[in-house]
Order: sequence, then structure tokens, then C-alpha cells
Amino acid sequence: MTSCYCFVFFIIALLTPNLRANDDCDGARIVTSFPFQENGDTTDATVDFPDATETLYNNVNLTCGIKESARGVWYRITGNNRFLQASVIDIDNVRFKTAIFQGSCDDLECLRPSSSYNYETERTQPTSTWFAENGKTYYLHVTGLSDSDVGEFSLQISKMTYKPLENDNCDSPSQVDAVDETVNTINFDGARPQRLDVPDCGFHSFSRGMFFSFTGTGYAQNITLTVKGGDNLELSVLSSECGECIYHTNFLTKDDSPYTLEFKSQIGKEYIAVVAGDSFEDTGPFTLQFDSKKAIETPSSGVTSGSVTAILFVIAITVFMR
Repeated sequence: MTSCYCFVFFIIALLTPNLRANDDCDGARIVTSFPFQENGDTTDATVDFPDATETLYNNVNLTCGIKESARGVWYRITGNNRFLQASVIDIDNVRFKTAIFQGSCDDLECLRPSSSYNYETERTQPTSTWFAENGKTYYLHVTGLSDSDVGEFSLQISKMTYKPLENDNCDSPSQVDAVDETVNTINFDGARPQRLDVPDCGFHSFSRGMFFSFTGTGYAQNITLTVKGGDNLELSVLSSECGECIYHTNFLTKDDSPYTLEFKSQIGKEYIAVVAGDSFEDTGPFTLQFDSKKAIETPSSGVTSGSVTAILFVIAITVFMR
């Protein structure tokens, strides 16, 4: 009888798909150290979001591009206050893509989608880079570009060498001299996305930038942005609380620059100048020049105050002599 039961269980095991432990978000593979490397497989993965709510669908599909019918595998990562990068290389010539989420499995929020195709190598080499806050939980999702794209892949998660910048947010900008100062940067890879809610300035949720504060002189203020690399950068001037967009440019390339933003500043008013990228990958280099010179005062007539005093003196002497 026992042998019969064993035979039945053996048949069931053969007929049951080889489901992986990290087939869904709740069973995500826990990553504890870096660099991390392992081979994965989505061949037997089930549909990840069969009963997605509208909110969850919007978070995973509209922002991270993951379809409801996607079949993928999951990894759970605890932040260490460093930039992390997850890279996937296909093994079976399968087209993959990755996405980084934060939040809980039933309330995922898309943090970083990935590039999905490398046209130079004609292979999918999706990469997701993000800043992992200390102690915060993140979920990495690996899936195919289409429902038929399933197979083996190689995953590597590593720490990036650059560290967070101090002036990558509105609360701690670098102080510059509005009258005469030039800022040169190699890049701002260490900047963290701020998700600024300033619609008129066109910031993207994934874009990063550098913040500079300056005080208005009451005269014409010139800020010149020179893009030195192949990135798309935007120059914006915000209120001191970064709540109001005062002036901004469209995204500029090397061919569009140098570009000068000119406006009349209010004396004593604090401003924030921001150089931000069009995407997460657009991080410089650039030169930013501040220049504010006193306006040339044009006399309303040809008579100066000194000549007026002299004329009055002559009139007074004439009256006295009479």
C-alpha cells in the first residue's frame, strides 16, 4: 500500500510544474550581500498579476511597463544607503526587462524601470540603477518583454562606487555668488531622484539633478548652462522652497548650448537654480555660470545734480547782489 502511495506522489510530481520559490512577490528571493550573482529561469513562472487592482495595474504597467500577464521572478533587497545596480544577461536569447519596486507586495510602487534592449550587441541587457535607502525594502522583478519571452538569465546586483551628493535636493543646495561664479562638474551620478512636484518646470519622476542657491541683486541675472557631454539637461530657476517654477529652459544638448537664461531678480530674494537630466541616465557633465551686473543708469536729461546745484548758487548770488 505504501509503495502505491509513493507511486501516486511520483506521478503527481511529474505532472506538477516546477514552480520556483521566487515565482511571486511574497516568495521573493532574499538578497543579503553584494555583489550578488546567480542564474535564474522564468520558464515555469506563473502570471504575476492575475487579479491586479486598478491602482496596482497603474503602478506596475503605466510606470514600469510590466503587463498583467507578465511571468517573472522576484528578488527582495534591503537598502544600505548606496546606489545599487541590477543587470540581467540572457542565456537563451530571450528578451528580458527588469523593474525596481518599493512598498509592499500588495501595494507596489514603481521606482525604476530598465532599459530593455542593447542595439549595439543586439541582445537584451536590461539594467536598473537606483539609490537604496538604508533599511528600506525593495523588490526586483525580472520578466520577458512579451508573454513568450521565457528562459534562463544571469543576474548580477552590485554596489556602485559613487556616493550620494549633498546638493541633490532643495533642502541642501550649494550656495553660489549670483554676481560672478562658475561651477564646473564632471557628472552628477551620485544625485538621487527628488520627484519634485513642480509641473511648469517639467521635472520627470526619475530624473536627477544638482541644486544651487543664490540671492537676487535687483538687477539682470544671467545663468548660462553649457552641456559638455551627450546628455539632455534642463536649467530651471525655482523659489527658495522649490514650490514655484519661475523660469526654465527646454532640455538642452551639447549642440544647443551654451544657453543663457536672463531675468530681472528681486533684491534680497532667495532663488534655487537646478540642472536636471531628462532621464535617470542623463547626469552631465556641464558648466553653470552666474553673472549679475549693475544696470546702467540712463539720466532722464542732460542736467546732472551737480550742475543743478551750481545753477542755483549763481541765481542766489545774482539776487543778493541786486
